[in-house]
Amino acid sequence: MHKSIRKYAKFDSKKLIEFIEIDSYDSIETIEYPQHLETKYKTVLLHYRLLSLLPVERLEAFKHKQENSYMVRISAINHTTYLYLDGDLKTLNRNKKPAVIILDNFSIKEKINNAYSVTIILKYYKNGKDHNDFGPTELRFNQINDKFVLSRLEFTKNDLYYNKHGIVCYDNSQLGKVDIVFMKHDVITSYSFLPNHIEIEKALGDYRQIINCERNGTCARSYEKNFTTHRLDGPAYIYKTKTKTYMEWHVNGKKLPDDIIHYKKGLEKNTTKTDVLKAMLFDQEYGEFLKEKLNEIA
Repeated sequence: MHKSIRKYAKFDSKKLIEFIEIDSYDSIETIEYPQHLETKYKTVLLHYRLLSLLPVERLEAFKHKQENSYMVRISAINHTTYLYLDGDLKTLNRNKKPAVIILDNFSIKEKINNAYSVTIILKYYKNGKDHNDFGPTELRFNQINDKFVLSRLEFTKNDLYYNKHGIVCYDNSQLGKVDIVFMKHDVITSYSFLPNHIEIEKALGDYRQIINCERNGTCARSYEKNFTTHRLDGPAYIYKTKTKTYMEWHVNGKKLPDDIIHYKKGLEKNTTKTDVLKAMLFDQEYGEFLKEKLNEIA
């Protein structure tokens, strides 16, 4: 685990009492089996539906004793969700503590039952947006041998990935796989570590570079624009083994014919305007790129 997120690796379930803060609220209403079209808590239930598909058995509303805000506890089968909202009962919002707390197969009062998969999810919101000025916006912990261990983490600011330390997402919830996403200077790089290979994806705007490497040393690299194989300044597909390298050139999803210039680290000195024109007739963007490079060496 990367050192910048190591401090979030474990969670003490006793902190849930501090996070839920039940003593700061007064109970105002309980509704059994609420229907979202028949209750003033329609927006609250819509928030819940984005988090869980489990049918609602009970909705309990609480008003903060000092502030104009609410806590709503929604109960389903082996599942409890706490939502913290502004006085309008529409906007998820809370300062320094999670605005959504989800407990799966977990009881604060009773002993944890190891027969079930126990999960704690903490999500932070500020004025209705995924936002936390003090740490991750989402933390997910799974129970392993009576301890809660981090399985997923996200950093966002105003609904967008952001973390000055680099990691914006960590996920090991899938058995045998770890996903890590870094962001630096608007470049998003995703790593997927599996038992026999690693997948790497770099993205900047509409452009992506995808790398797949096997444990035996075989690697495939491809370049895309808008999910179409595309690269102007070199081969868009490269396949390497320990003994050979295979390359293909593609622009805007079209494979370059053999009689079109295959650009790689510069143009040959004998490249002519006719060669560039031929490339432009095949693909205008590629032709304009070659024209610019030809002017640089003229």
